[in-house]
Amino acid sequence: MWRTKALLEKCLFDECIELSQKALDTFENFHYSNDIWFARRISLSYKGLGQPETALEQLKSLLKRKNEWFIHKEIAEIYFEQGNKEQALKFAINSALSFGDADKKLNLYKLLSEILISNNQNEEAKKHVEFMYQIRKAHEWKIDNDLQNLINKFEIDTTKIVNLRDFERELKQL
Repeated sequence: MWRTKALLEKCLFDECIELSQKALDTFENFHYSNDIWFARRISLSYKGLGQPETALEQLKSLLKRKNEWFIHKEIAEIYFEQGNKEQALKFAINSALSFGDADKKLNLYKLLSEILISNNQNEEAKKHVEFMYQIRKAHEWKIDNDLQNLINKFEIDTTKIVNLRDFERELKQL
């Protein structure tokens, strides 16, 4: 399990596909939905190999078996990279509305803000940037350069204190 994760992180996509497929073919029973993780890594490896259509097909198939926010996000990323902003936004919104902790979805909110900016929906993008900032602030996490640039671009008030749950509810109404 960890080996396939390491192979994916090291961009050793062919090896990741081979080992993940071997695991899927070898084991009949999986704990903690590990079969989903292996299948996901195969899909992401195809994306890394420059085969986004194969990755999309497999991720959509995986989504039917396991409706997880991060699978929606990965589909949104591929669509956005392909220039299909409509589908990217659809899947990114589904991801944001799906069950999951907001502090685990920071890369999703960044993607959403990028999609919204590309659609000239700057007010909505600004709210997502502010939400990312507020989450990082609440956890006392570092503000990276990309986020700082967005904070500056949208002139976000970094002194404002917000209730994260209320802020998240407000975002879900957009």
